[in-house]
Amino acid sequence: MLAWYGERLPSVESITLLSDAKVSVLENWAKSTPRVSVLDQSSRRITHQARLKAEDAADSVGFSTRTCWHLAQARPGAFQLPPFMKKDLRG
Repeated sequence: MLAWYGERLPSVESITLLSDAKVSVLENWAKSTPRVSVLDQSSRRITHQARLKAEDAADSVGFSTRTCWHLAQARPGAFQLPPFMKKDLRG
C-alpha cells in the first residue's frame, strides 16, 4: 500500500501514533519509497499518556529518536496532541 502512495504522492505520514514502528519496518518503508518523505508521527505515549512531561516521556522519546535516526536520512516528525491539552502561549 505504501508503494502505491509513493508513486502518487511526494510525502506520506506513518501510522506510529498507536504503536512504535520497528526499525525493520521503517527500513522497508524507506527502501520501497526512496523518493518519498515519510513523516514519522510520535507515539501517543509521549503526548496522550505522558502529556509531554519529560520525566514520563523520556523512554518513549529516546526509542523514537533512536529508531528514526537509524534510517539513512533524517525524517520529519509530528506530534499529535490530544484534544484535552490546552495551548499555552506564555512560553
